[in-house]
Amino acid sequence: AARFPWVWVCTRARAGDLAGLPLQVVRRSGSLETVQANHPTLDLLRRPSPKWTGLRFRRQVYFDWVLSGNAMMRQPAGTRLLYRLHQHLTVPTVDARSGFLDGWTYNGVQPLTLDEVHHVADVSWTIGLSSVLGETPMRALHDDFTTILRAQEMAQKQAGRGRLDMLFSPDGPDASFSPDAIKQLESNWERFTKSGRGAFFVGAGMKGQPVNVTPRDIEFSSMRTDNRDTTLAVLGVPPTRAGLPTANYGTAKAQMRQYWEDLLKGQGALFEDEFSELTGNPNEIVRHDPTNIEALQSNYTERLLRVERWVNLGGTPAEAAAFEGFPNAPVGNVMAGRMRPPDKSAEEPHEERGAKLTRFVHEYLQGAADR
Repeated sequence: AARFPWVWVCTRARAGDLAGLPLQVVRRSGSLETVQANHPTLDLLRRPSPKWTGLRFRRQVYFDWVLSGNAMMRQPAGTRLLYRLHQHLTVPTVDARSGFLDGWTYNGVQPLTLDEVHHVADVSWTIGLSSVLGETPMRALHDDFTTILRAQEMAQKQAGRGRLDMLFSPDGPDASFSPDAIKQLESNWERFTKSGRGAFFVGAGMKGQPVNVTPRDIEFSSMRTDNRDTTLAVLGVPPTRAGLPTANYGTAKAQMRQYWEDLLKGQGALFEDEFSELTGNPNEIVRHDPTNIEALQSNYTERLLRVERWVNLGGTPAEAAAFEGFPNAPVGNVMAGRMRPPDKSAEEPHEERGAKLTRFVHEYLQGAADR
């Protein structure tokens, strides 16, 4: 993150965007879900410890996860405090008999039990002691980064020397320059370039050849562009979010919608699962509230339309709203019986087909007018 600008841009974007979403606790009861306006877990995440605010804490642990594949949090037994553990100082310990994870050691000294450490890990494919830790996405980018670093070092050296203008060589297959001659030639060339003259004369037995190398030739611009695109792809950040004006309005909108969906279903879901453990109740879950995300407003509208369809199929408005992810929605039963087809059991025995159709259309139009 310190040496590669696009890694810094992507990690800060993901951590900051997710930390900026409010959290909510949802209590499940059968098919219904209700949002708890006040909950001890929300209070804990708003102020994890006396020196950390909730926004700063969540942004840091989200950043840890994006960069290293691991986020570590400690809740000491018998307390309502939550501390961030540095992921590179938290080492797993394994039981020698069973071979399973037994606890953690922090900073090489402090032992921590399994119960007091909350670990959010990305996928892992290594073996050995580190197999319980998530893999960093930087491993997939390692070879590209190594190449870029070497190119940068070459460009830095070249910038310190200046651009190569002229190549001097002895005229003849067996001729050579003495060290004194090379120093004299360098001194003469330096004075010549400072004087601004138009021609430089060399003596017999020597030839000069101009070198047509521009600074752009040693910048590896194509390689840098490929590395930028690869970094954005691996870290899941679209060019629009990274500040690149590479898309029109429609494409940018689609990119941001996909970005938020992936962020909430991937990293967001992992942290929600771990934060839900803080409630101590299997029927209570912690969620990120996506209501104010502009890129997902079309999804929000589509879900509202599906609520009406569920009611048309016979569900109550409250059940339909909860099913589509709107717990505590301000709905009542005023539309019940108007949006649905009429109940056949309530029909008169000798009602004609035309009267049935008229009644059905009337009920449908009544529901449309109410909406």
